[in-house]
Amino acid sequence: MTPNGSPKTPTNGTRPASKPATTYELSERSESALSSAYAPVLTALLQILAERMPPESLDDILRQVGKRIGPASPEGGSLDARVRAAAKLLSGLGSELDVERTPTGYALCGYACPLASAVRGEPRACHAVEELISAVVGQPVQEHCDRTTSPRCRFEVIAR
Repeated sequence: MTPNGSPKTPTNGTRPASKPATTYELSERSESALSSAYAPVLTALLQILAERMPPESLDDILRQVGKRIGPASPEGGSLDARVRAAAKLLSGLGSELDVERTPTGYALCGYACPLASAVRGEPRACHAVEELISAVVGQPVQEHCDRTTSPRCRFEVIAR
């Protein structure tokens, strides 16, 4: 299937005389959407890394992950437009959130966490998202996520 849900061009297959055979393959996006292995693998990996390395090293790795999956340079436009672009990106990753204006800038307030199972085991996983947002908006970001019951994201973008 293609990202928009339509069938991908069939691969070569044998065609019986009575009925044409069609073989479809999933696009990379569809594969990841249908897999349920990502969350438990990430959770276990983070737990093992936390057991084997100093906290500062794990935090540094998670921040590097956020930078790597973010854009090489910030989005263009006003800070408001860049914050909304970050919110749209996070929504595409499975977060449901609102953008609020604050006295110091903006807050991205989530109703759920796209990394919830990983965050339950390793709260520093939020730092990857913090760096991702910072890469998009080109401003400092501070994570203030709620981990009391069901993890909920909250990231504050500091206007300069």
